Amino acid sequence: MSTRTKNVLGAIIVIFVLYAIIVSPQAAADFVRTGFQAIADGVRAVFEFFDAIING
Repeated sequence: MSTRTKNVLGAIIVIFVLYAIIVSPQAAADFVRTGFQAIADGVRAVFEFFDAIING
């Protein structure tokens, strides 16, 4: 994939994200909140896994 193609695709993604935030800020915030919650749940699960291994 050429550099120009990557730049165009990146610009399209940025424009889409900005459009989504402007049109529906609450939905965008919910999407980000859900993403961070999923990451936090994954990290918590990893810690619980290693805690179970260490503490038997």
